[in-house]
Amino acid sequence: MIDERGGFFVVLYIPKKKIVPHAYIQKRSGANIIDRVYYIRTSHGKEPVSDGQLEYLFRNEGDPVYNHSFRIAFELDTELDLTDGIAPLGNYVLPKFKHLLTAEDSKLLESDNVKFTLWLNELMPYMILSTLHEFFQKSWQLNLSDDFGRTQYGFVPVDNPEESETILISEIPREGMSLLDILSWDFPGIIKDLFVSPIHVPAGTKIRIVYQNNGNASTIEFTNACFNMEIIVGMLSGGAGLPQKSIRNEVWSQRYPRDHQQYSMTHFRYLDAACYFNASFNFPEYDMQGFADYQIYYNSIRFILDRNWNFDLARNKFPAKEILAIDDKLNEVLERLPMPVKPTTKVMKKELSEKKLHKIGRIDQIVRDYFEANKTVKEIPAKDLMPLFIKKGIFLSDPKNGLYIRNLLRDMDRENKLHLLKHVKVARNQVNRSWYFTR
Repeated sequence: MIDERGGFFVVLYIPKKKIVPHAYIQKRSGANIIDRVYYIRTSHGKEPVSDGQLEYLFRNEGDPVYNHSFRIAFELDTELDLTDGIAPLGNYVLPKFKHLLTAEDSKLLESDNVKFTLWLNELMPYMILSTLHEFFQKSWQLNLSDDFGRTQYGFVPVDNPEESETILISEIPREGMSLLDILSWDFPGIIKDLFVSPIHVPAGTKIRIVYQNNGNASTIEFTNACFNMEIIVGMLSGGAGLPQKSIRNEVWSQRYPRDHQQYSMTHFRYLDAACYFNASFNFPEYDMQGFADYQIYYNSIRFILDRNWNFDLARNKFPAKEILAIDDKLNEVLERLPMPVKPTTKVMKKELSEKKLHKIGRIDQIVRDYFEANKTVKEIPAKDLMPLFIKKGIFLSDPKNGLYIRNLLRDMDRENKLHLLKHVKVARNQVNRSWYFTR
């Protein structure tokens, strides 16, 4: 209450109503309403409600808020290369940065677990922006979907497209970085060279990178007069070892708990992070089409994050742990059989999976490189290359003296695919097969 000369005044603040609106009834016939008009209070006074606003008001209460959580996980060997485990598409951005490290920096990160996790944490915003940059180079108004096993995307067909502006990733301001800038590489120059073209964002949008918790958490902020979005990455754990994230690791850790733990601690590095994509939108007082476009923008970013970074979604594409445990046990049984058991009934031919074919291609390259580096070696038992295969991430351990490479070669022999390995040689004995790699 304000006491002024000549009288008292009462000032009331009436907030905007953000639930089902009131209607002004213009015409009624008995108990039936013939005509009514809906109004909302805006920052410019009372306004009639449009059809789009009315639909939104009856379906929602308050300002629109969206939250999405997912997990990011990396599994690397001691040279900071990706292992042959579960790796979402976004993980393959890491080698772009890893190969630009100087020898001095590589040695530092390989020997210091604290600096390794800090390096990976501080890189996360730029790796995430790299995957967004892949899609938003020409427009921010995209429709994305997964159809027929592949990602489909195109521009949103609208009569009046929302205005756009561009931002160079190298010019995005950042706060709190502690390691990337003090390594011997030229990190600002690297970002400038990697991302020559800009990223498109809605007009008036600002992007900022903020590091918190001594670099162990980061936030990419998207600020606009109509919305605020943030991608938060917070480290759960990281350092030496493999904490049983991939399914095959779980099988091995249960079968050989002590050996697997000791081996993984000296041969692997990992990072496990919790991630959140949050967004809030101002209530659409006028431009419902603009509001709908911003919702599509949010959903597009969410789609890209899940497609490229969601570790749990990638993990779900693999067989269940129990199936791999059975498969692992059957391999042990097959290893003890004197000869392959031929089926007595007709069975459907089992094709090599795409993942296994990829592994075979890597083995072929590793064996080729081995003979290039060891000119005097003419022939070597396949099991003797297991330490090299483990170092390169083909296999995680060797508990049965070459069992895993023998199982793979036996599968290839059964499917008549040995020609995929140019250096392989098999000696068919009376009771078993012996496997070699030859020059």
